[in-house]
Amino acid sequence: MDEVPVYAMDMNHNEYKTTDTGFSNASYITNCLAPPRKAVGKVLPIGNGKFLGMAFGVALSDVSVVDSTARLKKHAKYEDIASAVQECAAGETKGALDWIVEEMVSTDLQTCKASLIPDIGAGISLNDHFVKCVDDEWGYSNCLVDLAIHMNGVDGI
Repeated sequence: MDEVPVYAMDMNHNEYKTTDTGFSNASYITNCLAPPRKAVGKVLPIGNGKFLGMAFGVALSDVSVVDSTARLKKHAKYEDIASAVQECAAGETKGALDWIVEEMVSTDLQTCKASLIPDIGAGISLNDHFVKCVDDEWGYSNCLVDLAIHMNGVDGI
């Protein structure tokens, strides 16, 4: 498994090569936290050893929930992290990252194409070094399609 490249749209998809004979499409959070957790380091090397968590499916076929914990090297207030998420969602990761603060249920997100939708209202700061975030996503299928379109363009098909 270590030899198989892992790609995530808007993270490292530009590393795809036409010579790749196999690959894994990592969901931003779900596949990175589900075994094997090594996917975090393959897609985002700076994340090695920084994420703890679990991924579990809900009773619907196209929505999953992730409870993730991040150990931060520097002090950070949860409000500052939430602001940074909102800024990224409006900028460099627009379309892949979205966020919510209002109370929702998983079916409310079935038509959202973003792959990562942190529930900022449900996240907490355990202290200035540990934060928890809840993500509820439907967009993994969209990432598969986006990656296939990207690969098609690279391959010139």
